[in-house]
Amino acid sequence: MKTRERAGIGLVLLFCTRPSSAMVPLSVYKQAASLHMTAKLDDYLNGVGNGFVWANAELQGRNLHPLFCQPKMALTQDNFVALFVGESKHRSNANTEWAENSPIELVLLTALESAFPCK
Repeated sequence: MKTRERAGIGLVLLFCTRPSSAMVPLSVYKQAASLHMTAKLDDYLNGVGNGFVWANAELQGRNLHPLFCQPKMALTQDNFVALFVGESKHRSNANTEWAENSPIELVLLTALESAFPCK
């Protein structure tokens, strides 16, 4: 088995065996991207993004300040992934250990807040 295949299998197993309450560091996503194996993580980002959308709906229903102000459009997996990738590149340019260990969930939330600020 090639080293690349072993690394890919190890990465998938690492992600799939994580408890749902554990955060996924940005470094794991970047490693998956280098192996062209982000499909499961992209699905995960879609779920996290939809969770943020539902959290916003609940906050607004309680007359509380939302996490971000969503435009009058549905956000799709492609939107969440594109926003995430853009923000992760921004963090990577910071080139710090904190940036590499940033939870992808936080990176996505920051991307949504930056892309759709509340005025």
